[in-house]
Amino acid sequence: MLMSKGKAVADGLVSFLCLSTALVGIFKASLGEREAIFLAIILAFFAAPALAVLHARKNISLEHAALADLLLALVGTALFYFNNPLGAWAWLVYLAILVAPLLSSPRAPPARTAVESREERAAAEAREASAFGQKVAEEDVAKVLELAKSYGGILTPSVVARELGIGPRRARRLLGSLYARGLATIIREGGPATFAFPGVLEELPEPVRIIITTLAQHPRGISKERLASEAKIPGLDYVLRQLKEEGTVIYKKMSRRYVLSCFVCKCRRKRGDASGANA
Repeated sequence: MLMSKGKAVADGLVSFLCLSTALVGIFKASLGEREAIFLAIILAFFAAPALAVLHARKNISLEHAALADLLLALVGTALFYFNNPLGAWAWLVYLAILVAPLLSSPRAPPARTAVESREERAAAEAREASAFGQKVAEEDVAKVLELAKSYGGILTPSVVARELGIGPRRARRLLGSLYARGLATIIREGGPATFAFPGVLEELPEPVRIIITTLAQHPRGISKERLASEAKIPGLDYVLRQLKEEGTVIYKKMSRRYVLSCFVCKCRRKRGDASGANA
């Protein structure tokens, strides 16, 4: 992130004044006062803009640059009054002062919050959907919404791609378009990206909705004990049995975890498949 134009101009002006003062302090001992002032102004006129550009490109804060310029002017004033007792060594002092801000850590751009990142990603998905065909066909929207109902209101791009027989890129665009329309929300941005459909979830009984939204936070699944702790609903066994029979939830015997079927990689999920229902 470069220094703003206004700050760069201010940096250039301050650098010009301080460089002029500093150069006069060096040149006065050998050239005389009037000649020293003239030469200092000429050199500072060309050096100050270059220094301001360097500060901007290196993203040096205006405070650091101004502090170095002020120190340069103070040293130059001292050399002026004491007739430059350092001689040629004064140039090394000036060089060290000018280089010091460049060695400081550049300011990092402000970190983006999770909300800003999510909004930008959603906007990018919406722009992709727009570029894909200006408007996603209502037929495609209806297919995704129907698919969301069969998966309990939770979908991932891979499920949409697999069930509708489309490419992953088009699946992401479809889900991004539905998010932009307010028909879907983003639960997770990755690992995998997970979209919830409030309209579908609201139609479900509250215990079912709580279990599905809880499992949606755990793509790898969770144990019954942890599910009970997080969901905190009565009749958990009955609701889980119902969801397994519908194929919305799958029980993994090896890990003893419950997971939403949208997180399970299969060629094509069969509705009503109760494989793994023996919990």
